Amino acid sequence: MASSISWRKLAEYNHNGDMYLLVLLDSIWLEKKMKLHNGPVVAVKAAQGFNGRKRRGGPAAKNILDDMEKVLNDEMLFDDPQDKDKKAFKQKYSGKQTPLRVTYANGKQEDVGITKLEKTTTFGGSGEGGSGAGADKTELFESAACWLAGLRFAQTSPIDSKEFACTLANFSKIKNVKTSASLDDVVTFLSQNKDWLTTSISTANELYDKFGGSKNYQFYRGVSIVGTIEESFKLVNKNHLNAEGKKDRPFANLNKWSPADIWMVEKIKESKLKQEIPKKTTFISFNEFFREKIVSAELIGISLKGLNPQKDTNISPWNFSTHEKAERTLLTGTKAAGVKSETTTKGKSAGVDKLFKSIDCYLWGSNNMEIQFRATDTAGKTWQGEVLEGKEAKHGKIGGGVFDKFMKEIFTESFFKHIKFPGVSDVANESRKTSGGVLARRLKEMVDKGGTMEHCSDLDDVPLDDIIDKGPKWMFSKFLGLKMGEKMIKERNNSKEFMTLIFRYATSQSELSGPFYKVTSK
Repeated sequence: MASSISWRKLAEYNHNGDMYLLVLLDSIWLEKKMKLHNGPVVAVKAAQGFNGRKRRGGPAAKNILDDMEKVLNDEMLFDDPQDKDKKAFKQKYSGKQTPLRVTYANGKQEDVGITKLEKTTTFGGSGEGGSGAGADKTELFESAACWLAGLRFAQTSPIDSKEFACTLANFSKIKNVKTSASLDDVVTFLSQNKDWLTTSISTANELYDKFGGSKNYQFYRGVSIVGTIEESFKLVNKNHLNAEGKKDRPFANLNKWSPADIWMVEKIKESKLKQEIPKKTTFISFNEFFREKIVSAELIGISLKGLNPQKDTNISPWNFSTHEKAERTLLTGTKAAGVKSETTTKGKSAGVDKLFKSIDCYLWGSNNMEIQFRATDTAGKTWQGEVLEGKEAKHGKIGGGVFDKFMKEIFTESFFKHIKFPGVSDVANESRKTSGGVLARRLKEMVDKGGTMEHCSDLDDVPLDDIIDKGPKWMFSKFLGLKMGEKMIKERNNSKEFMTLIFRYATSQSELSGPFYKVTSK
């Protein structure tokens, strides 16, 4: 049976690395109809009083779409359990708030809360029937890893992937597993996806080889002690003090502190662990606690990444023990930053100037590191950089607010100060002014011959009208991306520290990141 969208689901990420909050925002912008939980399909928009316009006789107006954009740009917290002033997104729009206006087929309108929408396939559900009616593939695969691990730890011999039949009966005696996806959904999913079954079995066997023995473990995905860890992290993250003694949130979300998808907990220690975790109020004590517990094999976070059914499975420690944190450098010359898709004949009308071929801009670093910058929403109001390595490894998307913070730490001048705008939303607003406001002219100055980013165009003199004709979203995305490249080329002497910091943040290897084991294919 389908469920409603939860706040937890909105904070999670789909297989494209997009937060489900972005999926909701895009659906509203594109005027896509959505299904009410246990109700009909309806049109959805921001309600009066939540669309920037004050409701008659009501409190001061809020703007839910603008606030969604701020969350995605890392300029606003999504959730803060201690937020009595309701400045974080969840606290601002949950409870009795009804920020969405839905229109039924007969024209009737009603204002509803976000969680009144149904978790359809768009929001990580799988619709009616099929491979897991209430969960997306990521949730199902991670839950499957728990169930197969529970089964492996209940027997003395490895699970044989060639002989194993995935049925409910095989898991009937397993009582030490709890996951956000139901066992019925997991079994259906694995029965229909043999590759996922193979990798789940190899993961389970590898975990037993590493941790099997005298200890009895509980296995969790998205429930129980996972909630304790998540809520405690939010408080530690919010109250972190920087070197100047000022509150400074180091991580945009839990996944950047630890990408653990599943957790193993020593059964006899679980109750005490749940009591101890909330007592750790700084990252020093929080991380030391998790290091002690992972070394003693009492509480183990496990990240499942890049698993391939055709390859062997490997498990390795991260942010503790023998793990060495990676470093990255910026490439030299014009290979450091810019755009892709060069034309073959410079300046000839037969080719399309490479500046205009996409909304993307890039930074390039050592070890095939690539940061792809682009507007990530339909309207062109959110801007993120996705950290990649080759075709396979995607390390996640980072909002403009994080890049701004890191630049301020390393270069003294923040990104927003460099571009002469207070934030991402201000650039978006400028792009919507007549003739692109100042963005079109400043873009032209950068890419014309003699400009700081002249290598990003095949033309010596880029027509201003051509830039304006590309529209607000393109100008918004291209301006921010080229300005990022301009700043990095200017600060080349200090670029190694920045590239390393971004890479470590994206891969959960930063100074304050937590310890975990990574299971991957080798």
